[in-house]
Amino acid sequence: MNNSMPTQKSLLVLALSFLLSAAFSFYFQFSSKTLIEGDSYYHMAVTQFMKEKGFSSQFHWTQMSTMKTFYADKDLLMHLLAVPFLAVFHNPQTGAKAAAFAMGACFMLIMLASSYRLARSAIAAALLLPLLMLSSTFDVYMLCFRPATLANIFTVIAIIAAMGRHKKTAFAAAFLYSWAHISSFTLLYFAAVVEICRYLYTGSFCKKTFLYTAAGVVAGIIINPYFPQNLWTIYINGFLAPIYAATNKGIDFAIELYSDRTRTVFLNNIPSFAIMLFIFWTALVRRVKISYETAVLLISSQTYIMLSIFSNRFWYPAAPLTALAAAAYWKDLSTNLEEAPVLKKRLAISTAAVCLVLILSMIPPTWMKLKNNLAGKLRFDKPYVEAALWMRDNLPPGETIYHSTWGDSPYFIALNPKDDYLTVLDPIYMYMWSPAIQQLYQRLGQGYERDVYGALKNTFHTKYAFTLKGIGFYNNIKDDPRIKPLYQTNEFLIFEVQ
Repeated sequence: MNNSMPTQKSLLVLALSFLLSAAFSFYFQFSSKTLIEGDSYYHMAVTQFMKEKGFSSQFHWTQMSTMKTFYADKDLLMHLLAVPFLAVFHNPQTGAKAAAFAMGACFMLIMLASSYRLARSAIAAALLLPLLMLSSTFDVYMLCFRPATLANIFTVIAIIAAMGRHKKTAFAAAFLYSWAHISSFTLLYFAAVVEICRYLYTGSFCKKTFLYTAAGVVAGIIINPYFPQNLWTIYINGFLAPIYAATNKGIDFAIELYSDRTRTVFLNNIPSFAIMLFIFWTALVRRVKISYETAVLLISSQTYIMLSIFSNRFWYPAAPLTALAAAAYWKDLSTNLEEAPVLKKRLAISTAAVCLVLILSMIPPTWMKLKNNLAGKLRFDKPYVEAALWMRDNLPPGETIYHSTWGDSPYFIALNPKDDYLTVLDPIYMYMWSPAIQQLYQRLGQGYERDVYGALKNTFHTKYAFTLKGIGFYNNIKDDPRIKPLYQTNEFLIFEVQ
């Protein structure tokens, strides 16, 4: 197949692959009424605030965080794109789910188009997408209402554009990326990989491609409603948070910033491992000459795979780049077998058969794993949602409500915005507000600080508070007569500080 537009048969194959993958995503996205994962509630809240009030440089919902007076919406583009969805749907959670599904569907289309362009084979592209969807790590991240999907979209577009020397497209992707996610600076690395590989393969170096990409990142950061606050946000959340997590500064970050067990990583990312095994084994056996495109995509995907050793979240961008590397490699393998048409046909048939068998065999376990994973997340979210709705209906407005861990507040900000809280997202925001207060707050949550009452009254100046019952904080206050329970279940307690 050449570089011309796909035939009707090819379009039919690609459309079928997209529809099946999109249906898979749609089912899990709308199988429940609540959002998946806490950060999704924060993003829903910010989108709702933007719909109602426009841009704001302050985020008073976090009273002990740098976001309180120096706020920058680090995920601005996603919130702008989601505003129409929240306007159309009466239930903001349904609107956020629809926005997340739409972003995922766009990502699937971009993956299909890019895979087809690289592999020059509709069947190869059509098989890679559902194979990618059988990575439970990939699925869970794509189902969340978070900006990582947009980051993946612009990463793929920027790399493909840079390889083709489409400078304006690379600039646009970089610009939009800087509005979508704090990691837009990574495009400078990928642009450098593109040009270094180009130089090694052809002896030429397209400076303009790199410069246009860099200009897009810089322009997007500067031409931003939150400039220069966004520079501070990029610094503390994009650089300090992963560095502090890796060097163990004593701050309890989100689990995704740390690595998982090897067995869990393998089982949740089988497609990526299968693809890499196929590439390395066939390249070794057939002595396949790796093309420029394949080299770029292999280096890019392996970069994220290496980073995933330290942080589990990097598997999400690693998976699509690995699939695109496989698409580019398929063209290399086909070219290598041009003089052996019978062997080429046999390899194509056998590879497609193996992929199909792998896809069909992985559907049941992936389906069950996703259902169990999402059911676990929804069980985790349930007490927060219940508590937030009770506080909305029963607590007076304008109160600063203490919450025993930093991960509690996204639900409360979204569902009870009439009151304020302490911090949200990464604890780095509270740490930069005051390291001493952040450490005290963390010790309180873990149960290491015995004088809870004194801290609540004198440091956090709070009258109302929330805590789960399964943490150390609750054990230190459950028998204190100065703590007045207002509402409790088997899982949480909302109380008043007498």
